[in-house]
Amino acid sequence: MQVAKYFKERGEEIDFDSFEVQELSKKHGLELFMLYIFYDHDFFKELRIKPLVFRNFIEKIQSGYLNNPYHTSTHALDVTQVYIILLFQLIHFSRQLIFLFTSAR
Repeated sequence: MQVAKYFKERGEEIDFDSFEVQELSKKHGLELFMLYIFYDHDFFKELRIKPLVFRNFIEKIQSGYLNNPYHTSTHALDVTQVYIILLFQLIHFSRQLIFLFTSAR
């Protein structure tokens, strides 16, 4: 699938064009991005979530967006992307702080 390759080529970099992903995925960008994140970081295993149950959940969310100018599945993908980036940056920063405090002893 083109979208999986699109994400894999970016590696750790998850800054992408939401409109491009939506076009490549035929409006399933949110679903595919969340699946990519969960598989890539072993969240299914860590959180003991079945991938099919999760996929159905995300599909349900994605299908609930109406065709309006702003609150669309593209907007949901964009907001999710920003939250994931912020979360990963917070995790990275926390690890740096832990390292600094533990190595200073």
